[in-house]
Amino acid sequence: MYNLLYIVLMAPVSIAASTSPSNSDRVLAMLDLDRDGIVRPMEAADAIERMSMDQQESGLVLDDMAAMLKEIDADESEEVEGWLEDLDRNGDGQVELTEVDDEFGPFAATLDTNGNGKLEAGELLAIDSGPVDPFIQMEVEWAFDDFQAEDALEIKDVAEEDEEMAEILADGDINRDGHITREELTAIFLAMDPPASFDVQGTTAVVTGTLDISTPSRMMELILEHPEVDTLILLDCPGSIDDDSALHACQMIRLHGFTTIVPANGEVASGGVDLFLSGKHRLVEPGARFGVHSWGAIGESGVDVPRDDESHDLYEDYYRDMGIHPDFYWFTLEAADPNDIHWMTRKELDQYHCVTKWVEPGQP
Repeated sequence: MYNLLYIVLMAPVSIAASTSPSNSDRVLAMLDLDRDGIVRPMEAADAIERMSMDQQESGLVLDDMAAMLKEIDADESEEVEGWLEDLDRNGDGQVELTEVDDEFGPFAATLDTNGNGKLEAGELLAIDSGPVDPFIQMEVEWAFDDFQAEDALEIKDVAEEDEEMAEILADGDINRDGHITREELTAIFLAMDPPASFDVQGTTAVVTGTLDISTPSRMMELILEHPEVDTLILLDCPGSIDDDSALHACQMIRLHGFTTIVPANGEVASGGVDLFLSGKHRLVEPGARFGVHSWGAIGESGVDVPRDDESHDLYEDYYRDMGIHPDFYWFTLEAADPNDIHWMTRKELDQYHCVTKWVEPGQP
């Protein structure tokens, strides 16, 4: 096992699925945070840090592996039980599909793998175990439901109702057969919402994409492989799909003293705003757009959660660490619900001390 971990940390490792995974198989799979079948060095380092966060040692104590995995399983079970309780609207101890239509829409039926009309713990646990984010899976099912399609979307039929959507589908119709399967639509949505990437240009890195579980390891790679970079230009950062990971990456940015800039043609929203706030110096060109809203989770919206609930602690602590008053957090919750967006005014950005300097395009 020592040799295995050494190899993982030194070079990418391909992962093959096991029919009866051992503890070591499970740990190796857990190192593959983005579930693409390959463990990359910084990805493994980030995963090990996450897994050992509550341990006395800074790293994995191999003799304690079985106990650690048991604790992880218990935490996951507790989380799922919380989801079930939140989704059980009528309090009868069961989650009927009809109770979660508003929450999951047509995606709910795909989760009911045993076909009994209810969502159970194992089915909810599977939501987060696949390689595709569940929000993208939801979008796919909503699209099929909107256009009343079963096995495939017919592009010509979609065009009659939504020409813009039809054009998107046509661009993603690789085999040019005129229809789009769920797998093809998933690929289209993934291409439209790629994970955050860092394009190095001298001492700057242009950041585009969504913050997800891979962002901390990509940030580590930038820090280690490009020590000359001291400025992040946030060009298009529409948000995050994993707040824990996003804020972890943001802490790295502040620790290493990066400057963050949103240019006049730049746009950041939701977790992208948090990314901007992680800069030690935060520069903005007039015309840049900042969008905020309440966070959302299974069965709840941040604005509806009592203020003394511990679910707010992650965000309040983050803003304090960044030198931003927690009032800004409560402002974002009330500004718009999770499915909407509020574009901040310059007055609001100044009111909450989000910007350290306003600059004109081209100004240093």
